[in-house]
Formats: sequence, structure tokens, C-alpha cells
Amino acid sequence: MDRSHRKGLFAVAFAGLLWALLAPAGKMLIQDGVEAPTIAFFRVITVLALTGPFLFLFRRQAFRVTPSQLGFLFLYGGVGVAASYVGYLMSLHWLSVPFALLLHYTFPIMTLLGASLITGERPLKGQLFAALFILSGVALPMIGSDSSLSGCFSLPGLLWGLLAAMAMAMQSLFGRLTGKGGAPFSTETLFFYAHLFAGIVLGLGKTVGQGWSDLALVGGRQWLLIATLGVFGSLLPYAVFYFGLRHVDASTASLAATVEIVGGVALTAFILGQIPQETEVWGCLAIIVGLVLNARAPLREG
Repeated sequence: MDRSHRKGLFAVAFAGLLWALLAPAGKMLIQDGVEAPTIAFFRVITVLALTGPFLFLFRRQAFRVTPSQLGFLFLYGGVGVAASYVGYLMSLHWLSVPFALLLHYTFPIMTLLGASLITGERPLKGQLFAALFILSGVALPMIGSDSSLSGCFSLPGLLWGLLAAMAMAMQSLFGRLTGKGGAPFSTETLFFYAHLFAGIVLGLGKTVGQGWSDLALVGGRQWLLIATLGVFGSLLPYAVFYFGLRHVDASTASLAATVEIVGGVALTAFILGQIPQETEVWGCLAIIVGLVLNARAPLREG
């Protein structure tokens, strides 16, 4: 494994650890009565408030896009980013944290299946094996009295979770495409406009749909949590993740990001006092083994 590949793996794994904040923070906000679309909308607004001025001052060319590019960016952001943000939070509303994470991390398998079609990168046999190993690992926490499938199953939660996973797979694949120069715009352009259109769609959807009555429940603690999700759950991890996609393929990146599960279980235990069961610990260990197999696959088959 060369230095560039190691750098990419470290970057996407670090992004996964930052994304681990989403599970406990999102669950806390939902328990406080804040609706998932509200959380997602202000998470996007936080990202735009920080990236917009920076790009205007230092990367103004990132705002230049053609009308045809705007159509793609609208689909990527207004559908992909919005669906991944709301879908994951809605799955946390309906499901237990372990089950929500299980569904979310079906996205590496979706990324593997779509890699050859979108980025032209055929997954290695070792990566396919690592993906199956990681799926087995994320299923292990579901075997237990408090988090069994029968005890936490919800059809709306299942559908929201799968929608978020598909949207995240799409982001991984097209993020890789821009990172390796295969798209007609930069990663900065993709990131900014994706969140701009996601914010428009989320804001309109929330206004027309549920309305904003839940804002009355948002106090200082909730705003701090939302800001934390915007900075440490969106801006920083996506910046690091897209950087990693310059050095590793989308399939490897999506698998390496599964360290979010390990971090999510640990943070949920520390912040919410939900101590992981033995099966959850074994699941985390299985994920670590899968990550090692994933990291070694390009070395053995390259």
C-alpha cells in the first residue's frame, strides 16, 4: 500500500469518526421534540454559512457553473444530500441506534455495486469479501434482547434508512468522480451547490409539510447540538471525505468510513448512557477486521 492510499484511508476513516457524532446528537434532538427535517435544514444552513463566505473570498471560481451543471447539482443536492440527511435522522426517530446504523451501512454494498457503472472502477475480490464481512459485523449488534430486529422493526424507519443509504452511496460515487477529475466542476463546487439545493428543498418541504411549530422547542442546548452537527457532522467530515476520495476509490472509502459504527456505539454509550451489549462489542470487532481486509485488498490484488 503506497503513501497516497494510506493517506486516503486515514482521511475517510477520520470522516467516519466525525460522523459518529450524528447518532447520539441526532437522537438527543429527536428526543427533545425537534423534528428530523428541522435538524437537517439547519444543519445545511450551518454548512452554507461557513462555506459560502470562504469560497467567496478564496475560491470564487467555485460559484461558476453552467445551466446544465445546475441541473445535475440540483439532483445531487436536492435529492441526494437532502435524502441522506433527512433519511438517517428519520430512521433514528423510528428505530434504535444500532438498527439505524445497520441500515445506513448497507451503503458500502450499494457503492460497490455502482462503482463500475459510474466511476469505471471495478471492485476487487478482496473488497467484496471485506464488504460482506462488514455487513456481518453490523448485523451482530442486532442480536440481543434490547436491540433485536423483532423489538425495533418499523417499516417507515426501514424505508427511511434504506433511502439514506442509497443517497450516501450516490454521494460517494459522484464525489469520487469529481475528486479524480471526471466531472466538469470541482469538489468545492459540488459540495456548496449540493448543500444549497438541499437547503432549498428541505426548507420548502418543511414549510409546506410539517411547518415550523417545533422551533418553539429549540433552545440554547438544541441550537448548540445543531451547530455541532453542522460543523463536526457535515462540514469537516465531508471535506475530509472528499479529500480521501482523491486517493482511494469510492468502494474503499465507503467501507473505511464504517468506523462510524464503532464511534457511534462508543459515543452513544458515553453521552446517552446506553452501554453496548456483548453482541455490539463483537460487531465492532468484526468491523475492524473488515476494515483491515479492505485496506489490504489493493496491496494483495494490485
